[in-house]
This record gives sequence, structure tokens and C-alpha cells, in this order.
Amino acid sequence: MNNKYDAGDRVFAGQGKSHRPVRRVVRPTGAAFRGRFPSTKSDRPVSFESLLERDALLLFEFSPGVAAYREQPLFTFYRHGDRMRKYTPDFEVTFVDAGTRLIEVKPDYKLRDTEEVDRLTCLAEHFQRLGTDFQVLSETEIRRSP
Repeated sequence: MNNKYDAGDRVFAGQGKSHRPVRRVVRPTGAAFRGRFPSTKSDRPVSFESLLERDALLLFEFSPGVAAYREQPLFTFYRHGDRMRKYTPDFEVTFVDAGTRLIEVKPDYKLRDTEEVDRLTCLAEHFQRLGTDFQVLSETEIRRSP
């Protein structure tokens, strides 16, 4: 079942037990490492588009504070400069305390690009206005030793 997440601010999501990503995740072309991760918390295979995303799934799967997670959970339109852009976060994580957070996974080197930082700042402000938790995770957080 697909429901609007918040139509007033043009954020849309697929809801329900049988999750369908809002865009196709695993594409057969390209050189990137893609696949599906067998998740017990999500009760189904979860798709990923990079080794870093796969490592984030391992983090979610084995973190006791995470109840469930899903890939490509919604899409939204946000203003970046003088243009409207469409955005799909990598994951939505549901915590055992029933809170949720949208997660974007980026390698550290991309977070040194000023244009990417500007785009992510616009996104963070967009989700803050909506009252939605949003976080960018890089390999510094994902691959940190316990």
C-alpha cells in the first residue's frame, strides 16, 4: 500500500510490511558493487548500491537500538538554489524507541566537495522544516571500530 508521507510538503513514501522502494535500487549495469543483504530485522532482502551502503546495513542489522530499516523509503522535492530537485534518501531506520531517521550514506571524499556539502545542507534544512530526523553517515561513522 502506498500512502503519502506528507503531501503538503511533497514528501512521498511507500508504507506497509511489503516495502517497495520508491526507485529501482539494484540496476544490472554499471561498475558499482550492488546487491541484496539478507535482513532478519526487515524480514526480507534489502538492496544496496555500494560497499559502504552494505556496511551500513551490517551496522543497522547488528545494532541493538535498531528495530527495522528499509532502503529508498521515500522521495521528496526540495529547493536548491533557484531549482526544485528530487531526492531519495538511502535508508529509513526505525529505532526500538519508535523514532525514525532518514539516512544518506556518502564516502568521506564526497563530503569534502563544497557542492555536495551545500546540497546536503539544503536537504538537512528541508527535513528540519518537516520535523524529520536526517543524518549523513560516512565511512568514518559506519566503519568505526567498536
